[in-house]
Amino acid sequence: MKILGIDTANGLSVSLLCENEIFEKTITGGKGVTSQNIIPLVDGVLKENNLSLHEVDGIACVVGPGSFTGIRIGVSVANAFGFSLSKPLLSVNTFELMKEYANDGTLCLVDAGHNAFYGAIYKNGAFSDFGEYTQEDLQGKDHLVYQSFMSKTSCKVGAEKLAKGETVFELEPFYMKKSQAERKDDDKLS
Repeated sequence: MKILGIDTANGLSVSLLCENEIFEKTITGGKGVTSQNIIPLVDGVLKENNLSLHEVDGIACVVGPGSFTGIRIGVSVANAFGFSLSKPLLSVNTFELMKEYANDGTLCLVDAGHNAFYGAIYKNGAFSDFGEYTQEDLQGKDHLVYQSFMSKTSCKVGAEKLAKGETVFELEPFYMKKSQAERKDDDKLS
């Protein structure tokens, strides 16, 4: 099975699951890194494995939570690949990348910036109690913060979903709150 994984929710990572081996390319940096590098990164990981997009069995994309702009870029690119090539799309939640690192009862977190975290509690193989947390909320709690090395599991989670037939027609971003622009618009209306 060959699954292309795209994670732009927390930086830029492109991974490829190819016959049970995972290959990954990651770029970190500031503004514009994702939009300028996502296509070359996809091209690079495929070329290094002598594959084309036509040869992948599915496209897994991390839909959030995470960076609003990053999520929109990743989802748009994955949707374009899936639609144009008639490839199955596999929606991966950021928290799903953390499952293999979390213990039962662990609060799993994604850094939302500005001293805030998006979180969910991993219990009995599933996530619940989604919410926003501050650094102060974490005192004394067993917690795990998303790390870039976890992004390579996007293609692995995608492969599991493809095997179960859990594909989607169109990827939808998963935001835990409105973007800053949307909040400003809401304030203007009130």
